[in-house]
Amino acid sequence: MARSRLSIERQYVRSLSYEAHDVPAVFAEVEGHPDVIGKVGVDVALLDDDLYEVVLRLVVASGPEDQPLFEIDLEYAAVVRVDDVIGSAASSLLRVEVPALLFPFARNLVANITAESGFPPVLLDPIRFGASFDGPEPAEA
Repeated sequence: MARSRLSIERQYVRSLSYEAHDVPAVFAEVEGHPDVIGKVGVDVALLDDDLYEVVLRLVVASGPEDQPLFEIDLEYAAVVRVDDVIGSAASSLLRVEVPALLFPFARNLVANITAESGFPPVLLDPIRFGASFDGPEPAEA
């Protein structure tokens, strides 16, 4: 029986938006680490027979929803090749394993962006991608 293979052909920042509100005045109001609200999403698109794009989306904001201190919207992606995997096994691999591999890189970007913008670095908690996996098939491009 052949073993399935996953290879990351390329990983990259697909989209990045950052906005800080009321700077530099806000720095006088911030003490310690501000509260952070985050949302996570994963999209998968078929590019070719065994080639997929997996996009991990992180939306991070700090402060009240109507007046956040800052907002980050990051799409961190990879082009991956999956050999000898079909059906729900492929979906699990693409929607659970690949985002788990991408997350540390995206987390590092969020920490660096917040630190370089004058706020304490935001260190996102680890995410268990398998906990929310419901098994849909990868979307075709």
